[in-house]
Amino acid sequence: MTKILPSWGSTPIATTQNQVEVISTPTLSELETTVRNGLNILRRTFFEVALALSAIKKRKLYSLKGYSNYTAYCVKEWKLNKTYAYDLLKAAEVVTNLIPQIEKNPQSFSAIAEDHNLPQNEFQCRQLSKIKDPKLQKLAWEKVLEVSVEGKITAQTIEQVVIQMQSTSLLKLPLNIPTPKTIIRLVGNNPDLKALSGCWGIVTQAHEYSCNIETCLGDASHIHPQYLMVLKEIKYSNAMIILNRVRKINQSNHINYTVRNLLQEIATSPIPQLNEWQEFYLSATESQLKRFP
Repeated sequence: MTKILPSWGSTPIATTQNQVEVISTPTLSELETTVRNGLNILRRTFFEVALALSAIKKRKLYSLKGYSNYTAYCVKEWKLNKTYAYDLLKAAEVVTNLIPQIEKNPQSFSAIAEDHNLPQNEFQCRQLSKIKDPKLQKLAWEKVLEVSVEGKITAQTIEQVVIQMQSTSLLKLPLNIPTPKTIIRLVGNNPDLKALSGCWGIVTQAHEYSCNIETCLGDASHIHPQYLMVLKEIKYSNAMIILNRVRKINQSNHINYTVRNLLQEIATSPIPQLNEWQEFYLSATESQLKRFP
């Protein structure tokens, strides 16, 4: 009786009177083909999921299951955290910008995408999403494909092209850079400012195309004005007093979770102003911290 093991490229390793046993020895080319096919399936599935969730959010279909918002729906129904749920929306936006016809018929993604060279993963989509103009976003991806050596797209290549494209677009747009001491709020979906999202702050330095700001929870430099909303009729002196008080407490190693929640609430309040409850607990915290050297 002869026994043959299934394999890609097979080599006999033992021979007996009635049996030949064979062991699998796949070649590099065969293994890479398997990897390539699997990654193509993963990439296609990733975009299909992103497009489906994007449609659910746009049409507010999550409400049919009793959810009040997209985030709650993703967390409860699909066990996705908020960050990844919104990264998927960015991916859907990017692929829609690269292939506009996808938006009208997302179910046909697999057939349509076969003729297009799309980003390979969520990271590449996130980098491209930093460019807000859909046309410039498409041009940036075409540039990435053009300059990539042997079709190998690296994170550094995408980052360099995105920065170059952003600089070019900034030169074409009229900019209204806030002057120092202007009270602003951080707005928009800037992945580099997640920790300060929604915070109000004060402009400390203005540049030709951006400005530096300080907030209750930290500083940020070279921020494009598209991510800033000017808060009018707010006194600089009052805002500065609150900012300095909060920053001093925030730098302490002796505050607990409750105090940090209070500081977060003040830092993201609609305007730089303390209500009675906030003033009471902020003053109490300042008094307690005086006990420490």
